[in-house]
Amino acid sequence: LMMVMAAGWHVRRRVGPAASRWAMALLSLQPLTFVGGQYANLDMLVAGCITLTIVLWSESALSESPRERFGLMLGGWAAAGLGILAKGLIGLVLPMAVVGLWLLSAWQWRAILRLLHPAGLLAFVAACGSIVFMLAHKPVITRPEP
Repeated sequence: LMMVMAAGWHVRRRVGPAASRWAMALLSLQPLTFVGGQYANLDMLVAGCITLTIVLWSESALSESPRERFGLMLGGWAAAGLGILAKGLIGLVLPMAVVGLWLLSAWQWRAILRLLHPAGLLAFVAACGSIVFMLAHKPVITRPEP
């Protein structure tokens, strides 16, 4: 649902409401999306987080308003943090690769630098840092004592 809503919101902002309804309907009716959304699957959760991160970062890069751009960038970093918690580094690496390659190919160097704002990295750490830190220092799986 998160993936469909993020894609629909993005299409509504860039194309219009009619195209948004079509995009949401077509994405919802894809067999793998429909079947994967019927049960608690970590792959679908990370897919939603990756989609949300890509949409928020791309909207941030395309936004004209500095205030809106900043909020979208923060939301993208928080979604990337949640993607890390859902499945691991793919929740950050894949959106960075997609948006980074898109911005590099479009020669949008300043947009890349704006996405690397320290406040965004702080939002990322706030979303996933404490749990990753705790797991690194106290593993959940322990070896039995001899």
